[in-house]
Amino acid sequence: MQIESFHDLVKLLEREQVPHRVDEALQFVEIPTRSRPLEGSLAIVWDRNDNLVQFIHLLPFDLPAERLGAVAEAIARANHVLALPGFGIDHTKQRAYYRIVLPRGKDGSLDATLVGPTITSVVETTRDFFLPLQQIALHGAPPGDIVERARLGRANQH
Repeated sequence: MQIESFHDLVKLLEREQVPHRVDEALQFVEIPTRSRPLEGSLAIVWDRNDNLVQFIHLLPFDLPAERLGAVAEAIARANHVLALPGFGIDHTKQRAYYRIVLPRGKDGSLDATLVGPTITSVVETTRDFFLPLQQIALHGAPPGDIVERARLGRANQH
């Protein structure tokens, strides 16, 4: 099944009974997320100008200015090892996020079977790196071992 419009995306989420909030004007959907220890929300943005759909999860803490360099290093290290790198920093809002962007077809549509796995991937990756990034940003932990700490945290969840 193809999702041919923002409205089709909303219908898919409703059909799948995914809790969400819709912003028609900005063409985005916000989905609450709870994957311990991460709690927050994922935004799905149906980009009108580019033929893209963005799946974005903000990390639920602000980045202190004095820790931006350490967080940027940690994000670069994380992105290097991830098969699907997507961590970034919004310097204006001083927030870190994880984002996967899917291209839509020439006709503007997206394969509906990609939505669920993409949501899962974004939430799980954000969850795995949440505590290590929080420790670096808010508690002065060194950025060099972020990948090992994320792997250890993931192993302890299973």
